[in-house]
This record gives sequence, structure tokens and C-alpha cells, in this order.
Amino acid sequence: MNSKKLKFSIVLLAGFLLFICGSSVQAQEAQQYQDLEALQEADMGYFTRIYRIAEDYPDFKYQYVYDNGELENVIVEGVPDDMDRKRLEVLIFDHHEAKERVKNIPTRMGVYYSCDREAAPGIGWRSFFSNLQNNLVYPEEAERKEIEGTVFVDFVVDSDGEIGYLETDVRNLEARVPDLRVIDQLREEARRAVQETSGIWEPSMVGDKPVASRVVIPVTFQLEPHPTLPYGFLR
Repeated sequence: MNSKKLKFSIVLLAGFLLFICGSSVQAQEAQQYQDLEALQEADMGYFTRIYRIAEDYPDFKYQYVYDNGELENVIVEGVPDDMDRKRLEVLIFDHHEAKERVKNIPTRMGVYYSCDREAAPGIGWRSFFSNLQNNLVYPEEAERKEIEGTVFVDFVVDSDGEIGYLETDVRNLEARVPDLRVIDQLREEARRAVQETSGIWEPSMVGDKPVASRVVIPVTFQLEPHPTLPYGFLR
């Protein structure tokens, strides 16, 4: 084989190897994005199911049990019902494992679902929720019809602590509240109350870098205030 043909063959081989490597990287990235999108779909389901069980137990708390750095078990306390306690342990374990699979991986929009340090209100969760509940304006029609319930607000805390993208999930209300107009009123009030907290947030961190991340919180409408579950149970 002459030198020209040899060089041409080497170039072809190098190009083929680069193509294979590039395709492999693209496939890995595509899988990461698919995992993130799957988590986004499943995440709200975890929140609503866990909250629906745990909100009846104001003494609810949990802890992770690790073995050699791997999550081995979740211990739930303050839930005397054996069935509810076991369901919470499984749901919290599964949710934690799902978030670990995509930890420190951004979406195409540069938003993280799981980070080294999660975003949190600068005043602390308990004070945050106390202020949030005090600032809620109960929609007149919902109050008149004695409608109570929880709206889940799904939003992005930017790297500067401001709230960007924001939407609401009311799947836990739609099954028992036939009046869609009332649901929309609850949805809009929850959006307003959360949007007004923009700027008080400490952003998520990946290493020592602040990043934009997704946050989901429950906003509960209650005609007569009673003990509610403090947020932070999915951290």
C-alpha cells in the first residue's frame, strides 16, 4: 500500500472512531435528558402521594439510613398506622433514588432537579410557610362553598434567587372539586403568593456555583387553620 492510500485509510479510521465516540456521547446525553424528563413526570406524583398521606400526621418525620454511602432504608416516625408508614417509606426511598440518578445534571434549559445543596428560603422553611399562609387571600367563591385543598406550585429558582418559570398542579383537587372556576381561583392565588416570595430564596449549589433549580411546594387552603406538615420532607 502506498503512502497516500495509507494516510487516507488512517484518516477514514480516525473519522469513524470520532463518529462512534461522538455518537456514544450523544446517546449518553440523550439518555440523561430522558431520565430528567421522566423524573419531571414522576416527581409531582411523588409529591402529591407523599403529601396526601403525611398531612394527616403533624408529627411525621423521617431519616435516611446509609450503608457505605448507599441509601439502604428510610425510617418514618410519627405515623402510627403501619400501612401508611410503610407506604411513606417506599415512596420517599423511591423519590430519593430517582433524584440521585440525575444529581447535578442540568436539563437542556440549564435547570437542575437535584443538586449538592437544594434551594431554600433565606428565612427558613417554617417561617416561610407561616408567612405564605398568612399572605394567602382565600378566594371568595371557594370560601363560600367551603372548599379546601392543596395546590402544588412548581417553579424555578434562578441562580440569583429570583423566581422564573412557575406553574401549578391541582390533580389532587380535580377529582373532588367539580367547579373548575373555583379550582382556577385557588390556582391563581397560590401562584400569586409564591411569586411574591421571589428574591428571598437562596439558590441551589453545584459545588460552589449557584445554579437554577426546580422547586415544588404545597400551598394549602384551609378554612380553619390546623397543624400542617412542614415542607422539607423530600430533601
